[in-house]
Amino acid sequence: MIYLEKDGRTWRLDEVSTIIWDNIDGRQTVRGICQAVASAYPDVPPSQIAQDVVAFLRLLTEQGFVQTDAP
Repeated sequence: MIYLEKDGRTWRLDEVSTIIWDNIDGRQTVRGICQAVASAYPDVPPSQIAQDVVAFLRLLTEQGFVQTDAP
């Protein structure tokens, strides 16, 4: 579960989301996060993993749970 203090929102994470969240450390690249998910789910096509990771990271950013320096 993650919690956004400024407005009290919480999200319950599934297994894949937890892997992604656990790898967001300010140093890990999107590619590295995809590799972490792929190691846990080797039967899922890499293109699907990349789409899912990017979509979840975008959602986290839009909802204010993470910030990025990227434009």
